[in-house]
Amino acid sequence: MKEQALDLMSKQSYCVISTVSPENKSESAVVAFSQNDKFEVVIGTSKESRKFKNIQNNPNVSIVFGPQDKKAVQYEGIARELEGDKLAEYKAQHFQKQPGSEKYEADPTQTYIIVTPTWIRLVESGPFIVGEETRFD
Repeated sequence: MKEQALDLMSKQSYCVISTVSPENKSESAVVAFSQNDKFEVVIGTSKESRKFKNIQNNPNVSIVFGPQDKKAVQYEGIARELEGDKLAEYKAQHFQKQPGSEKYEADPTQTYIIVTPTWIRLVESGPFIVGEETRFD
């Protein structure tokens, strides 16, 4: 299941990330992303964006990748701003998958978020929705 989920994520360029506002309202956004073999997800965003402000207040996020070929990945994780030694490494990985994102790097409000998974589910739709879960505890 993990291999199928990672394969689907690798073939996608965009996902929908959902965060929670300080008023406990859900807010979703379509974002370009990159991922690695540990299912860590990186997105670039402005420090002025709702998603960044929401993550600063509540790091719990959910993401949907797909659908593709009647399959999707549902994902929950903990988000944080990338800083320090790992920032350059993760940005290079991100730009390899999303070369169009490099143009935002010069923006002083640009930052990068890494999401570490806590739970994923690969779902396949047909006559019934079938899902298999994986926890990252």
